[in-house]
Amino acid sequence: MKINRFKFITNKGKQIVKKDSNFDYHLQDKGKTLKVVETKKNNKKNDFYNNQTILISILSSLFTFIFILIFTFLISNTFMIETVYSNIASMNQNDVFVDLTYNRCISEKTKMNKAYCVNEIFDFFYRYKPHGIINNFKSPIDTMLYGGVCRDAAILYCSIFKKMDIKCTYQFTDEHVFNIIDLEDEGYCIIDQTSMKCQYKKDK
Repeated sequence: MKINRFKFITNKGKQIVKKDSNFDYHLQDKGKTLKVVETKKNNKKNDFYNNQTILISILSSLFTFIFILIFTFLISNTFMIETVYSNIASMNQNDVFVDLTYNRCISEKTKMNKAYCVNEIFDFFYRYKPHGIINNFKSPIDTMLYGGVCRDAAILYCSIFKKMDIKCTYQFTDEHVFNIIDLEDEGYCIIDQTSMKCQYKKDK
């Protein structure tokens, strides 16, 4: 026979109650009658923990998605900016200051010496001077004549090193950019405007 939501089964004279996860059941002896007593479980605490677990899982997935989205945007944005800088450096190959520096330093025997030569000339002429226009890019000769900011210096360096066939890359931090030049077997240099630090391969 059926009692509410569960079955009361007789099997070889034994009374068996099929339990439901939402209720507690037990057999209560009422004289000669076995009565099934249904008691509602207190699931408020369990429901709270279950809902809390679901909420944490959703928030964790959301934060992970936002992090991946921001990280992807920053990578793609950095790549776009570096592409713009590289294109400008390519267009500066015939700039007056680029030509003068190239002609002065190209005769140096090693790439390391060429890099030091370029840095010395840059250090002699350059002065830092913000020009207040975010998307304005100065030519190398204008940077030397009127001053400039880190992006002007970074593009100027890569303009010269590109002409010398020395690999020059841009490194971006918060509101700042500097260069790393690859001197192949000789080592590499980190150049930040007038500052230059080089690592020789033999020093590693």
